[in-house]
Amino acid sequence: VSAKPSCYMYLYVNTTALELERNLTRLRELRERVRNGSEQSPLPPELRPILGEPPPAGVPLDPVVSLFLRREQREQRRERESSLAQRLRRFFRRKFFLFRRSALMTLIALRNLALGRPSPERLAQEVAFASWRGEEEEARPETGGAAPVPVSPSVSHTHSRQLCLTHCFY
Repeated sequence: VSAKPSCYMYLYVNTTALELERNLTRLRELRERVRNGSEQSPLPPELRPILGEPPPAGVPLDPVVSLFLRREQREQRRERESSLAQRLRRFFRRKFFLFRRSALMTLIALRNLALGRPSPERLAQEVAFASWRGEEEEARPETGGAAPVPVSPSVSHTHSRQLCLTHCFY
């Protein structure tokens, strides 16, 4: 074992895919807010197709909106063509995570009442844990042909254009 690293491992983070997922999530949330009436500002004409309305004449369809609509159609088609067992599995999975989140958020609230509010970082971690729905196991983002690299938990991750560097000692 030497004091100098003998190899380096670089982790690549596809920031384009991360940004696309953020945009699609924002569109999904915007559509839900418009549908349930909590969105106060009017929807711009180029975003009206997310509500099922036809695109306005003369306004080109945004590529992100187009991809969002294709994904939604694919999801609806998948749900329509699934078997009864698959539908039941999805139903019980949704109910399990809904109940899990409700129970954990209730416990967090009761603990906060009894012991006081924790630091904002810890509270954010607890809410993120309570809101976790298991998507990482079910649908992995496309990696562009690259295999995922297993990394030890002691390595800090960064979601930026910079490469994360890990030292290997031999």
